[in-house]
Amino acid sequence: AVADWSFDPVDIKWFSDGTLNICHNAVDRHVENGHGDAIALIFEPDDPADDVGRITYADLQREVVRMANTFKKMGVQKGDRVTIYMPMVPEGAFAMLACARIGAVHSVIFGGFSPEAIAGRVDDCRSDWIVTAGVEAGQKLIVSGFQRLREGTPVQDSSVSGRNLASMKVAPSSVTPE
Repeated sequence: AVADWSFDPVDIKWFSDGTLNICHNAVDRHVENGHGDAIALIFEPDDPADDVGRITYADLQREVVRMANTFKKMGVQKGDRVTIYMPMVPEGAFAMLACARIGAVHSVIFGGFSPEAIAGRVDDCRSDWIVTAGVEAGQKLIVSGFQRLREGTPVQDSSVSGRNLASMKVAPSSVTPE
């Protein structure tokens, strides 16, 4: 049914018998319909001397599937909460779509937050996983900060798209700033 609703008590459900995977709608259907060579994302690097990145739907699908498989190999499951703390790089979009593909919920934290603010956001959403770029000096400081916040929790490194990503399993509601 399109809508199941009642006014007393107010309860409205749209397409309650339907299923949706946003990754399919955003990526897969374009490849399936023969548009794999069309540009899906344009990446403007911070350094103007660097080349602008153009990512086709086929490339995007390949990277998202690769990242989703990496997440699953590391133990991310449907329903897990994944916090993504990354600079503005294509891998951030890959991570969001990879979460959608496997049914994990994602929360994005953009750069510029203090370690205490990041810890508060991770705690508020009770993250099961944190995914971050681990190659920039700034991100290394944040990763090591999270390691201190979760003593005994190993960081698993994985190479996706030629960049190093670090991820860790965290105990729910265990984040407190130092």
